[in-house]
Amino acid sequence: MANNNWSNVSGGNWTSIADWSLLALPDILDDTLITEDGTYTVLLDIDSTINSLTLGGATGTQTLSISTNTLTLNNASTVNSTGMLNLAGSTLGGSGSLTFASGSTFNWTGGTIDGTGITNVNGALNISSDNIKALFGGRTLNLSGTTTWSGNTNDFFFFNNGIFVYGNSTINNTGTWQDQNNFGSQIANYGGMNVFNNSNTYQKTGTNTSNIGIAFNNTGTVSVTNGILSLDGGGTSTGSFSTAVG
Repeated sequence: MANNNWSNVSGGNWTSIADWSLLALPDILDDTLITEDGTYTVLLDIDSTINSLTLGGATGTQTLSISTNTLTLNNASTVNSTGMLNLAGSTLGGSGSLTFASGSTFNWTGGTIDGTGITNVNGALNISSDNIKALFGGRTLNLSGTTTWSGNTNDFFFFNNGIFVYGNSTINNTGTWQDQNNFGSQIANYGGMNVFNNSNTYQKTGTNTSNIGIAFNNTGTVSVTNGILSLDGGGTSTGSFSTAVG
């Protein structure tokens, strides 16, 4: 294994060979580091399978943007507190775990999170836009920070800001899930035994209907102050539910 470090603090495309310390593109044997201090963005512009990823340095904000190409992580990877990962399309996955530190940001506006690894988000997760988003392949998404699920555009087919879950995947919320959607949105079951486990706080403040089509198991607190929360996938509860009066 070798470390392959991004060096250009002006940012650029992943395929810029001159900007990697090994003067070669990261490959399956490389521990890939985007940790040089500064504020810049690296755009993944080629499908890439790497051993691991470390994103985020000591100062500034280091951003990795994924929109049209697939990034596969074979081993444990980390987004540090100064790191930001934008997933707008294509696929982020693999068998390796991916852990976001407290203070980091994960913007999910489209694309698929898949593979047998675990994604641990201890920072902010922002889920937005009317692009389709999917959790697939038995992936587990552990959320201990603040997740904001928000959309500002309508979609006739009720897919606005939809999340499609299939292949025995799991969402575990031990933080705060803020459902701010003002148009109809859904977490849809597309096959397999998929589940949303809420052990802390789920807050619905958006004015329209949110449908959760996978099993929703609540041992924490669910608060609905606006709109409708429809638990179409069933589930269990030993926690509390509260709704606005009126």
